[in-house]
Amino acid sequence: VYKRQAEYGGTMSQRDSFGFTITPENEKLYKSHQNSMPQHVVDQWNKLAENLSALNLADEAQRKAKVKELQELIQGHGIPSNLRKKAWTAFAGTTESKSKFPSDYYQSLVKDINVKGSPDVLDQIDKDIKRTFPDCSKFREEEEKMLERVLKAFSIHNPSVGYAQSMNFVCAILLIVLEDEEDAFWVMVHIVEHILTGYYLSNLIGCQIDQKVVESLVEKHLPKLHKHFEETGLALSLVTIPWLLCIYLLALPMEVAIVVLDNVLYRGRYVIILTCLAILQMNENVIFQTKEGTNIAILLKDITTHTFDKSSLLKAIFSWSNIKESEIQNLATKFREELIKANFERVKQSEIYSLQRSTKLTRKELETLYSEFTKLAKRENAQEYTNTGYIQYQDFAQILPSVLPKFGKNDVELKHLWSTFDANKDQKLDYKELTIGLSTLYRCSSEKKLQFCFDVYDINKNGRLEKEELRAILFSAKQTLKLPFNLDKTVVKTFATLDKDKDGFISFGEFKQVLLVEPSLLQFFLPPEPVSYTHLTLPTKRI
Repeated sequence: VYKRQAEYGGTMSQRDSFGFTITPENEKLYKSHQNSMPQHVVDQWNKLAENLSALNLADEAQRKAKVKELQELIQGHGIPSNLRKKAWTAFAGTTESKSKFPSDYYQSLVKDINVKGSPDVLDQIDKDIKRTFPDCSKFREEEEKMLERVLKAFSIHNPSVGYAQSMNFVCAILLIVLEDEEDAFWVMVHIVEHILTGYYLSNLIGCQIDQKVVESLVEKHLPKLHKHFEETGLALSLVTIPWLLCIYLLALPMEVAIVVLDNVLYRGRYVIILTCLAILQMNENVIFQTKEGTNIAILLKDITTHTFDKSSLLKAIFSWSNIKESEIQNLATKFREELIKANFERVKQSEIYSLQRSTKLTRKELETLYSEFTKLAKRENAQEYTNTGYIQYQDFAQILPSVLPKFGKNDVELKHLWSTFDANKDQKLDYKELTIGLSTLYRCSSEKKLQFCFDVYDINKNGRLEKEELRAILFSAKQTLKLPFNLDKTVVKTFATLDKDKDGFISFGEFKQVLLVEPSLLQFFLPPEPVSYTHLTLPTKRI
């Protein structure tokens, strides 16, 4: 739809009110649907606008109180361009959202981008900025800089979502319409966290759910079309998922897509579902004439770019109002549970397959550990289930007697163990880190056990032990095995003997000779009797 400087008959192509090019073949169709909003509708909006800025339509009670007044206006005509900024920020509850954070919250996020932002996320955003509406006359260098700041600030505000492609197009439109960087940020927060919940998580689970809802409704309400899709081999998701992710901003002509977005911001994802059904039903006849699934996908992509009649599309969308929001919500709940279960099983099998090859635990033990671990684990996005979750230090202390019965007998050793198990030092322990640590302790050679113990007490993680770190090891061994040696004398003797090069530190190569100095430590450093995790049960009551 958006072609740079398309020319026709030697003249520059027309642009719509948002700065997007109308291609030569679409100019006549575009002009035929440029109808002004009826004056009585404008008057109604102007009257409503007096109180709109103070109205928090994100609040369900207030929204319902105004539903009769607003619904007819928005569903029939969209929002007047001069009131759109005020309406969108009211619908998104930006005033209330801002009140929950410090007044300079957005500015502080922008300031911390290079400190707190994920390098991979920031890099992906940088790549996508120049790909965002390059031919829009109202989206130039300054708007690109604002888009970069808003997307990167959002990735810090909500790191569990971070950034996903398609967010750049949605955010760019917010900047074009709202003409305010901070307002665009808060409306973006509302869209991602309250309307398109789960759409931009790493597995797109929210979008997958709505896609399944659409397919279910097509099967029920458009059975002939559903059968045709099956017979032609069309995977409907190939067409509709891009529509959903971009809220039709890349599918429909922009002035039409904006009117759809007016309704989405007012009614939520309910409108996104109905719009899908409306587009399919409006084009049933030409779809039936197309006998190949691939060609249907191409056809729908082409047809939507020529859908300039806002009034007809809005009527088609809300002709589906017999489908209640509760029906869609019930379907979404059903498909969410199915997808979470499927994702959970997929992650489980992937993790176990990988750890079977990298640890010495049996598949049965890995499955039992997985089952027990996930009962206790926390997740940033519980509905996502794209990872096994994590436990924190207090959880580790709670389960230690079950998984490491001879270790962690004192706070010092417990903290050292935690630090070593926590391989990436994020203060969280995932399933992989736990199982690798257990395998190293219980199913490894004597040298690997020594290396593990060395790593546990190498507090500075510099590959060498200081005298106090060696003291901590010997103290734990003395307590665990109830050894009779004098701690102070043994520390001095052991350190002096092992520090061959007299540099004041013990390397791992030197540390391996510890058993020659103090043979009574043999039981502490040798791998203990193998512990089977096949029938393990972990405590799941949180401390």
